[in-house]
Amino acid sequence: MRKRLVGVVAVLVSSIVAFGASPADAGSPPPAAPRAGQVVPGQFIITLQPGTDARQVAAEYGRNGASVDHVYDAALNGFAGRM
Repeated sequence: MRKRLVGVVAVLVSSIVAFGASPADAGSPPPAAPRAGQVVPGQFIITLQPGTDARQVAAEYGRNGASVDHVYDAALNGFAGRM
């Protein structure tokens, strides 16, 4: 019985060490949610309807004086720039 108890305790201790858990972690508050970004005057993210060619629209804005910083085509359809 004692050998079995020692074995169980050893497994528990090694699990705690391996996963980095400690009694202090149990009472820690969850991390704060990210706050909204700051407004940057003159910079915008433009979102377009699905199926619209974001690169083509961004190029048109660039020809008309906007500074296109990035074209998005995965998470959203659009571009970021300064106007």
